[in-house]
Amino acid sequence: MYELLVAAAIFVGLVVASLGALVISERLPAHYRHDDTNNVIRLAANIFVVATSLMLGLLVNSSKHIFESVDRNVHSFATDLVLLDRSLRHYGP
Repeated sequence: MYELLVAAAIFVGLVVASLGALVISERLPAHYRHDDTNNVIRLAANIFVVATSLMLGLLVNSSKHIFESVDRNVHSFATDLVLLDRSLRHYGP
């Protein structure tokens, strides 16, 4: 429940920030609305997007590796249990 509340708060904050930027963008001086300024802002935003996607890719890869490791351990444990059961059948009930 806490995670959902944090995600909703971040979403609302981002929406308010973007709407606020739209409202105040018309009131900014002309040199702030120049194409060079827009290009610098786009470049900075692209850097954040690339860094975020890289981190998400690394997190997905790490969780995949952990999942495969746990799966391999469970299969190994199940195989050991089957072998133990077969070995104990020789001794009777």
